[in-house]
Amino acid sequence: MIGAYEIDPGIPLPALIAFGPFLDAETRERFGARIRRLAGRISAITFDSEIEFLMRKASGVVAMGGYNTFCEILSFDRRAILVPRTEPRREQAIRAQAAERLGLVRVLMEADGRAPERMAAALRALPDQSEPSRVLVPGLLDGLDAVARRVRALAGAALESSCVRAFS
Repeated sequence: MIGAYEIDPGIPLPALIAFGPFLDAETRERFGARIRRLAGRISAITFDSEIEFLMRKASGVVAMGGYNTFCEILSFDRRAILVPRTEPRREQAIRAQAAERLGLVRVLMEADGRAPERMAAALRALPDQSEPSRVLVPGLLDGLDAVARRVRALAGAALESSCVRAFS
């Protein structure tokens, strides 16, 4: 993302990068030096355990798209660009690509290349992207009802099975 701001001075939104808790000091300093050269277009903070408060105020979010972050993006109704990791598991990529097919987010896969121009184009388009709440996905928030129906069905099948055994 820093590279996108380095090559494109016209990206309309400033950025705040939250470094993860496991980023080594040397890498953080290299990123910090690049960020300082961008004269306030990007700023950075070290890990924030309550990042959701920042997300709530953001115009958009760029993230890998882990489960919790993805749920926060939807619950705060934020436009998002997801750059999911595929190692050691493909879970983030599967979720991100499914969400993109539904029109909920934009996805940039690392396998398609890391050219900063791709991220710059996505960041320029972010303000015009629809908020997730504007996309109507039938059944998207019906998980609890689906679980309840499944439990009732399983409980009914178990009850029928025990009744058959009792009268056999």
